[in-house]
Amino acid sequence: MNYQVFIIIILQLLTFSHAEFIISDSTLLKVVSVIRHGTRYVETPKLADPEDIKYSGELTPVGMRQQNELGRVFHKIYAEDEKLISLNYEPSEIYVQSTDKNRTIQSAQSFLHGLYQQTATINNKVDQKYFDPPFDSKIIQNITKPDGNSSIGKNIFPIPIRTLPYDQDKYLLTHGNVCSASIKWREQNMQSKEWQEVSNYYQPQIDQLQQKIQEFIKSDLSTPLDINQVYEWMDAILCQKQKGGSNYPQIDDELFQTMQDISQLQFFIIFFLRDYQLKAISSPFYNLLLSHFDYYIENKTDHKLVLFFAHDTTINMILNTLDLTGYDCIKKKLVDKNWDESKICFTNIVKVASNILFELRKNNQDNKLFISIRYNGDYLKFNQGKDTMLFSDFKTKFTDWQIQNWDEVCENINKNEEGSSLQDIPTWCIAVILIIFILFLISSYLACKFQRKLNSSSTEQKHIEFSDNL
Repeated sequence: MNYQVFIIIILQLLTFSHAEFIISDSTLLKVVSVIRHGTRYVETPKLADPEDIKYSGELTPVGMRQQNELGRVFHKIYAEDEKLISLNYEPSEIYVQSTDKNRTIQSAQSFLHGLYQQTATINNKVDQKYFDPPFDSKIIQNITKPDGNSSIGKNIFPIPIRTLPYDQDKYLLTHGNVCSASIKWREQNMQSKEWQEVSNYYQPQIDQLQQKIQEFIKSDLSTPLDINQVYEWMDAILCQKQKGGSNYPQIDDELFQTMQDISQLQFFIIFFLRDYQLKAISSPFYNLLLSHFDYYIENKTDHKLVLFFAHDTTINMILNTLDLTGYDCIKKKLVDKNWDESKICFTNIVKVASNILFELRKNNQDNKLFISIRYNGDYLKFNQGKDTMLFSDFKTKFTDWQIQNWDEVCENINKNEEGSSLQDIPTWCIAVILIIFILFLISSYLACKFQRKLNSSSTEQKHIEFSDNL
């Protein structure tokens, strides 16, 4: 009898820990979003229009429009409907961070102009003499100024955007080199059997694509096309299409889709092929994500909407850690043709302005905290077919997932020691050491000079004595 009771209790606990919450019967508390930049200018010189070369990699007007509309979507959902944030900007409610790339910073700016379509207005009681900066008054009088009491212009309200230097951003710049070992891993992956298998499988299409490209550039490629270059050309063609350009090879839809399939496989082979590689690249991000949720739960911050502006590598990394995509499932689906279609596997490339939203919610029935995740607006079934997960389970899963000895695994130990040997010494101490060293050199020089003088005097004295003896 006791044994049966024990079994029942265990089953109840298991059922409770995997309980599925109803999103519509909950209260939204916080959202952490990761957003890919919008359409950018072509980075491949051969495909760039002459007037666009100077804007290589920058956000295009189309990309600005995409992000601005996405900001308006967020305003509709989280300000008007969910009432998570205020209709107008409140500094305590929102936190914005971007990678240190122009296109992601520009995306953040465009998004925020859509999120808060407000105008900063100056109080009528303020004397207009305070409007002007300290500069030559004659020049100030002849510039075009904002209308009336508008501070900048209509529907413009500056909002802080934070960044980390390119060589320090281990959180969002997942294709960077902050993890030193990732350089080695990527090179090894490009020599792997998986790389060769994909290359062999798609060789006929790669040859066909190479022919199209050579016809377009009217010359032979310097090296045979490989799956790495397929990604570069696919990306450049997409940029041109979304810019409204025509400077690209004319490729039919079927071949272009194959290019995208190859690009996805190439992408996951290079960046996330091995589990240790995926863990190393994603650990800092999940540490940051959980910290934002913990700070809110512990009343250490009032931020309700966190916006991270990043790249397709960041989005793919997240989807991979959620077991919703990855090299194995993409290969089984596209190459082996034996994927279980009842399971989710995203095989399409991450579109510009794609977004993943981690929502922290409170169940209205028992006040339990849980996580729901949206990808481009749709709720994901990321938890064994369910679209919610108890927050404590989510936290445990991605705390255990993280690599604790991150610097060691990333082989950053020696680099950090070399870089910090002088940095750890106080400036005043270095100055004292230099002064002592200089004084030592001066005293040594004077001592040598004095010794030579003594030797010279001694030699002269002996010469005089010798002369006298003669």
